[in-house]
Amino acid sequence: MIAFVQNQMIPAVVIIVVGFYVSTIVKRLLRRTPRDPQEAGVFTFMASSLSMAIKVLSVIMALSALGVDITIIVGSVSAVGVGISLAMKDNMANVAAGVQILLTKPFLIGNYIEFDGNVGTVNRIEIMFTMIRTDDQKDVIVPNSSLVNSVVINYSKEDVRRLCVHLTVPLNIQFDEIKEDLEELLVQQTDIFEDGRMVRIDEILTNDYVIGLYGYTSLDTYFTTRSALYEAIQKKRSQENWVESYAGYNIHVYEETAKEDAKEQETE
Repeated sequence: MIAFVQNQMIPAVVIIVVGFYVSTIVKRLLRRTPRDPQEAGVFTFMASSLSMAIKVLSVIMALSALGVDITIIVGSVSAVGVGISLAMKDNMANVAAGVQILLTKPFLIGNYIEFDGNVGTVNRIEIMFTMIRTDDQKDVIVPNSSLVNSVVINYSKEDVRRLCVHLTVPLNIQFDEIKEDLEELLVQQTDIFEDGRMVRIDEILTNDYVIGLYGYTSLDTYFTTRSALYEAIQKKRSQENWVESYAGYNIHVYEETAKEDAKEQETE
């Protein structure tokens, strides 16, 4: 009995104590590592995972020191692990996607993004989900695997954003007749930068053609500038000269979608 305590019990206890102490130290060190709050999530996840792995390894080594056949235990744990993995495959996919998002940083907290028709500001990035705050102040909770497998447009990657408004005009209205008025509308918008202002024909249809108004503005003023441009176009349409020149014709105004915007910028 004394020999068992000296040769097996004491080493096993020492292994458990040292292992759990090391796991605690490692966990604390990893949690203190990130200087950027954006990285806190991934380091917290790594700290918890590594701490648990050290504890499990310590228990297995302690059992081995007591003379227990650990091959049976390892086989049982492996079988249980496979069963748990299959049962929680969707959750594990979200965890893996969360680690990928936190490491590759396609977007950060505070970025304004668009995906699958949803638009909003990134409010939280967790291991299993990301929370998006929409423009109407709704919190959309998105599984991370859905974000990783979707096309995400990050409008906050640059300090400026391109504004584009399209007008559908009948073919019998000459482009030169309306171009000067539209260029003047762009100039009147003081938040639209001078560089990049453009009025051009983007597409010719069967009975109409499409005119695009382009300009760059800062992220902070994008929505107010867009609304101001809409109002300016509407006021211009209601003026006497436009009513007389284009009476009976429908000039349709619509905004370029994010996908069209991204495709357009790739071709430029």
